Amino acid sequence: MLLNLTQELCVSRHISANSERWICYTPCPSANNKKRITWQKISGLLSTEGMQNWLTSRYPDGCQARRFSEMVAG
Repeated sequence: MLLNLTQELCVSRHISANSERWICYTPCPSANNKKRITWQKISGLLSTEGMQNWLTSRYPDGCQARRFSEMVAG
């Protein structure tokens, strides 16, 4: 399931027996269907801390890292 951070950014959580990993997505610019957004991966599979760091470095002036942190905290 995709969890929206902003209109232009979302993440999905992947849980295994020993870990929780995240992937970040952005809307695909080549998608033809205007009724439904098609998302493309922009990050690899990252740990929770790794995703937090990736968002902070990629979007230093935005709210993405803060929203991710709030979402993870529950």
